Amino acid sequence: MMKILSLNLFLLVLIFISCNKEESKVESPVPPITIQDTNAYLKFNITTNFAGSKFVCSQRYNNVSDYTVSIDNLKFYLSNIYAIKENGDSVLLSQIELFDYLENDTSFTVKIPKANYQ
Repeated sequence: MMKILSLNLFLLVLIFISCNKEESKVESPVPPITIQDTNAYLKFNITTNFAGSKFVCSQRYNNVSDYTVSIDNLKFYLSNIYAIKENGDSVLLSQIELFDYLENDTSFTVKIPKANYQ
């Protein structure tokens, strides 16, 4: 049981480490977002990569040690998700969100108040 837990923890850490920092680099400044309607919604789409490819549950991958691995179920939480207004104030969008890749639950939508955001 301990070996399985250790392997799962290792694989989860490996997934997050395998993200390429260069790909997430913004080439030009992003203009502020202005919400015009008081009933605005913001949708977040979460994607994961493994060894430079889009992650798919149950697909076989080779890790950095050239071991073949397969992750049958991936769930994780994102918490304390905030939007930052132009004046520096923060707005809590969600305290916690669960993502379940086996169920293709990889996005969520939040209601956001009218304002200018960074």
